[in-house]
Amino acid sequence: PAPVAPKKDTTVTPAPVAPKKDTTVTPAPVVSGETGIGYLNLDMLSDGFTGTLYVPVVGKDVNCKVRLLDDAGKYTNDYVVTDTTVKALASKVVNGVTFYKVAENRWIPAKFAEVLSDKEVAFKGVAKTFVKGHANYAVAMLDADGKYTGKFLKQGSSFKVFAKKVINGHLCYRLGTQAQWVPARFLVF
Repeated sequence: PAPVAPKKDTTVTPAPVAPKKDTTVTPAPVVSGETGIGYLNLDMLSDGFTGTLYVPVVGKDVNCKVRLLDDAGKYTNDYVVTDTTVKALASKVVNGVTFYKVAENRWIPAKFAEVLSDKEVAFKGVAKTFVKGHANYAVAMLDADGKYTGKFLKQGSSFKVFAKKVINGHLCYRLGTQAQWVPARFLVF
């Protein structure tokens, strides 16, 4: 019999693309997500999945962005800014990694996004107030409707956390009553 040529490996390992330099503003750090995911298989699309995603701050860097991938699993020059919400249009799993579709031909790895609701969800933990680069700033509290209460928390104070929900497009945590909500970007767990 004639020798058989081995199958060619068609898996593509995307490499992060360096962001273009903005000459007017110092570029923000970039989180690029998973590498080595291969092609996103459209057959694995979970039709009908919609929801609100919260893209949390990575570490303590409020200026961080998450790089999006295209349908082929390649990094694009499009980003989602952290501490924002975005609509999920679909989801899929590739090589055990979940992705959410946030725009036509644009996907975010699930490890950088949390599916949320504007309904309050129980949450237990202890958080400390933190405002990066401003050691003497106090943190203003919101009520459940997103209005400032006129009450402030001293930076570095620790509090029990009882619930979380999206308020005005930002993930917030309830530290006590319905008049004691704090945006996630000002808390460290």
